[in-house]
Amino acid sequence: MKNFIILLFIAICASISSQSHENPATFQAFLDLDKAKLPFLMQIVTSEKNKIESIKIVNGEEQISVKEIEQVGDSLRFKMPLFDNEFIGVFTGDEIIGNWYNFAKGKDYHLPLHATQIFSDDRDRSATSTNNIAGNWKVTFSKDTENEYPAVAEFRQEGNYLSGTFLTETGDYRYLSGSFKDNELELAAFDGSHAFLFTGIYENGMITGKFYSGNHWEENWEAEIDSEFGLRDADDLTYLNENDYKVYFSFPNADGNDVSLEDERFKNKVVIVQVLGSWCPNCMDESRLLKKLYDKYNVKGLEVVGLAFERPEEPEKIKVILDRYKTQLELEYPILWAGKASKKVASEALPMLSEIISFPTSIIINKQGYVSKIHTGFAGPATSEYENYVDELDEFLNSLLQE
Repeated sequence: MKNFIILLFIAICASISSQSHENPATFQAFLDLDKAKLPFLMQIVTSEKNKIESIKIVNGEEQISVKEIEQVGDSLRFKMPLFDNEFIGVFTGDEIIGNWYNFAKGKDYHLPLHATQIFSDDRDRSATSTNNIAGNWKVTFSKDTENEYPAVAEFRQEGNYLSGTFLTETGDYRYLSGSFKDNELELAAFDGSHAFLFTGIYENGMITGKFYSGNHWEENWEAEIDSEFGLRDADDLTYLNENDYKVYFSFPNADGNDVSLEDERFKNKVVIVQVLGSWCPNCMDESRLLKKLYDKYNVKGLEVVGLAFERPEEPEKIKVILDRYKTQLELEYPILWAGKASKKVASEALPMLSEIISFPTSIIINKQGYVSKIHTGFAGPATSEYENYVDELDEFLNSLLQE
């Protein structure tokens, strides 16, 4: 009986210990952008010896699982998935201090990061708010400058909790979350490639604010509520030059072998040519969709090929970056190294097109080898347009495959 009680006590203690370490602790993290601090949440699971077992970065509806973690004592290093980045610092159990390095922007580009454990989130979804800014807004960035461009803001509000995104003609700013209190808004996202922070003040039906991208870019923005405002059609922004009917190229794959649309693999197939960069979060979202379409329709004659425009110039670095990208997204279609990460370089690499104005850009080619559609940018899953686009693309591909 005594032994039974001891064993039962040990089992109960083990169960309690297991449960406590399986439940993640929430950390409020900040990236220091010099002029502002970008907030985001981290969920961390540790062992009984304070060893980190898992990390998740929370951007509103999105949770990014961090798999590449190294910890020796209180020294901590981890990489966000896909992108060429790394955090280096210390973890003391209830605090993380260090720097996030974004090597895609240069070996010395870094932002200080500080995170502390919290036990409640002050963004109250049940709070009573005097004003509600949920809805679609017509947005202008960098108004009255040579960099001016339009966007649509999609805001959702619960109490003083605010979420949503900004959709531009070249893509969206993905999952943003934050707060709207006392007529001041704050929306942020950190995904391992981009560190976005939007601040603003609501007054007399207008919002005026600042947009920060890391510590290297800052611009003004203003918005007015307008549910009817829309952007130009993404299928009309890039087009074939006069007298050009086909796309042609020859670029090396990861093994250094040149690949072109003249290869047997692509003959009499419907082909999606994806112009991308592994550093581009919108490209990542599009790649996830193209994977699903490739897995679904490859047996029916669909092929996909990616043309990657990357920041490093050394072939060995490119191979590591693209192999990691393909492996983590589980992509079966080839991705070729097409040149330097530049819209100008991409336009020169595909001279039959009017211009590449966005990463990503997708070119859909029919079984006869002619261009059927060119789609600029990508409205990802954080936008209201995503599901409609997925349905339309699926239907369009079906029609081409049946020709």
